[in-house]
Amino acid sequence: MVSNMSDISAERADKIWSMNIVIDGLAVNAHNWQKQTAAGLTAVNVTLASANSSFYDMLKRMDPYLMLLSIAPQEVLLVRRSTDILRAKNADMLGLIFGWQNGSPLGEDPMYVRVAHALGVRIIQLTYNERNAIGDGCLEPENRGLTAFGRQVVVEMNRLGILIDLSHVGDRTCAEVIDHSAAPCIFSHANPRVLSNSPRNKPDDLIRAIAARGGLIGLTPYAPFSEIRANQRPTAEDYFRLVDYAVNLVGIDSVAFGTDMPEGRDRLAYEIVMAKRYPDLAKGYDHTTRHASGFDSLEELRKIPYEMLKRGYTDEDIRKFLGGNLLRVFAEVWDR
Repeated sequence: MVSNMSDISAERADKIWSMNIVIDGLAVNAHNWQKQTAAGLTAVNVTLASANSSFYDMLKRMDPYLMLLSIAPQEVLLVRRSTDILRAKNADMLGLIFGWQNGSPLGEDPMYVRVAHALGVRIIQLTYNERNAIGDGCLEPENRGLTAFGRQVVVEMNRLGILIDLSHVGDRTCAEVIDHSAAPCIFSHANPRVLSNSPRNKPDDLIRAIAARGGLIGLTPYAPFSEIRANQRPTAEDYFRLVDYAVNLVGIDSVAFGTDMPEGRDRLAYEIVMAKRYPDLAKGYDHTTRHASGFDSLEELRKIPYEMLKRGYTDEDIRKFLGGNLLRVFAEVWDR
């Protein structure tokens, strides 16, 4: 239970967390699935593809989860439809949502969209930070838009029921995808750029656009993207300031959370992937400070209901933020 609260507030906040579906829009991995379940998470989006991944690379990342599903069928389940998340909650299991943080495994052949769907992939972020055959990532200075192949991918993802994630995607590509897609899209882990100036965050017009089409933004406590005061590690207060801003901008029905919290990821992995390859995005944070203070572990996520109650959010508002909104989007996209 969260400390430093009155007993009544603590009991109410803990009950909200425990009773509701809690979905991490971008958990990166489920290496510590038992810890995630114990923390109260219902379902997590796990990353099978990121920077420059091939389809074979994706399969190698998928295989350990397939093994986990076979050896721990009472503890984890593969999420293919929104009802699987309800089943996970009722059975006190962890739902694994197979996701990609880069469309690079598709190469230049939309056939792989169909194969990915058949294998259980339900979320694909179209680009990582760089350009691929689909469009430009958020670090490409030319900021070119969606390619002809990218339009084919969007249509095929819509048809099959794979959710489009635009978190690392360039601004122009985001705008064109939102306009082209027949289904809602999401920013699984991003923040309003107006408060935290990073190319990985999103301008207000794109947040409004994605919400207007039924999608949402998953606010992240990842420090480089939640830094409000330059060169100062963000706090939990800073994070909830970002949440408040997004809610005021697009309403409580269009927000969620995505921790970008890779449990068990060691210092070497962080240094290689972020600090060395993307120093402008890492902003000098290391593996011990990569999240806002107060979000250093999974257990601290349980403070979310209390912090939102303090800010005047209702129990229903918090239910939507914790997982209700994502569940709604999942149902619209997946359950066809």
